[in-house]
Amino acid sequence: MTGILALDPAKAVRMATLLRAVAHPIRLELLAVLREGEANVSQLIAVLNTPQTVVSGQLAILRMNGLVEVRRERGFAWYRLNLERLGEVLKCLSGDAITANARVQEAS
Repeated sequence: MTGILALDPAKAVRMATLLRAVAHPIRLELLAVLREGEANVSQLIAVLNTPQTVVSGQLAILRMNGLVEVRRERGFAWYRLNLERLGEVLKCLSGDAITANARVQEAS
């Protein structure tokens, strides 16, 4: 089948999980704020004008999916972007992950 891009089902599940992790307005806002640099929850609450429980919950989802990293210092949790993992999101969005898989299948 020439011209049809095939995607391994397991890879499709991983890509869908990753895309779901960013598919929320507050999570997208958090990623945008963290693009400017590291921040703690208090700072994120102030910038987003969003309750602490919501910010913490959304950060937990981003952290579980490897999109943000956390370090603890003097009683604060400091969040920063995991740029490598975010690169995977961009590959999903650009279609690179699908076309790379198709090239491998065509070669075999």
